[in-house]
Amino acid sequence: MLVVLLLVLAGLDGWLLTHQPTAGSKSAREQALSTAKAAVPLILSYDYRHFDSDVSAARGRLTGRAVEDYVQAMAKTIKPTASKVHAVVQAQTDGAGVEAVAGNGKQVTVVVFGEQKVTNTSVTAPRIDLFRVRVTLDLVAGQWLVSKFDQI
Repeated sequence: MLVVLLLVLAGLDGWLLTHQPTAGSKSAREQALSTAKAAVPLILSYDYRHFDSDVSAARGRLTGRAVEDYVQAMAKTIKPTASKVHAVVQAQTDGAGVEAVAGNGKQVTVVVFGEQKVTNTSVTAPRIDLFRVRVTLDLVAGQWLVSKFDQI
């Protein structure tokens, strides 16, 4: 009886190892995390001299409602001021971690923190601003894209 139970448990263990969902796998989480680390600096950086191309590059990392929200905020709020004060904002990621993974593995939430170096005609020396954001990424056609972006 004990031998049968051990064989059943060994078989169950083997089945679980070979039938884990691939979408929520460690590799997928690492890909989403890597994407967040690369996308956040693009989203949070701009240079008044090539503002539209910066927005276009960041837009390529977004999906869904995040595209519209980002493009609208950049065009209506950021661009007019950036042009006036010759603003250059350079963001970098200092660290990030996966906060949550959806049950189907196709959505990952990542917390990213870093800093932005801000220069413009209103400041005499570059200013460093720290940031912390929660980024939701969706797997869209095999690519991780930011679908939600919240400052925390």
